[in-house]
Amino acid sequence: MAATSSQTSHIAKYDGRNYSLWKLGLWVLLEEHNLIDIVTGEDTLPDEEMDDDGDIENEEEIKEWKVKDC
Repeated sequence: MAATSSQTSHIAKYDGRNYSLWKLGLWVLLEEHNLIDIVTGEDTLPDEEMDDDGDIENEEEIKEWKVKDC
């Protein structure tokens, strides 16, 4: 999910001295889009679960994760 300029306008531009302020703004944006767990690595790509026919049972879950990871 791409962030628009209106969604990122509140984030201070990083200038080499304002890391804390920049990080806070970025963190808030990631929280708004429910992406913190992907960024921190807590939410990882689900393993494929196959049924008896060899079809992927959790294909939708995998697709949803990939959309968030883009």
